[in-house]
Amino acid sequence: MGVIHRTKAKAVRVDGHRFASQKEVRRYAELKRLEKAGDISHLEIHPKFKIVIDGRTVRYPRTPTGKLGREIVAEMDFAYFDRLANRRVIEDTKGIDETVSRLKRALVEHIYGVEVRVL
Repeated sequence: MGVIHRTKAKAVRVDGHRFASQKEVRRYAELKRLEKAGDISHLEIHPKFKIVIDGRTVRYPRTPTGKLGREIVAEMDFAYFDRLANRRVIEDTKGIDETVSRLKRALVEHIYGVEVRVL
């Protein structure tokens, strides 16, 4: 079994948005071009999806003092309307696709009935 080498991506700010990696910045630039060309519309940066199961918002465990934990929210990288395909697209840009990322995507897909594209 080989050794897994993980590199830490460096966050970058562009147009007032904080992106986790250069890969995400490149995708943002590409989506801005597509939006300007009219191929996509309603571009959202870092759309958030509240995790709700059986009508109740899922929360992190209570704090040691007994206070309710904060709501669990899955944040994807981009959402937009693809005018050519006539549908909403949600994207998650990943260098390394880890277990937590896959779990969050699975929850978003199941709860919201959407497909999340991984780039």
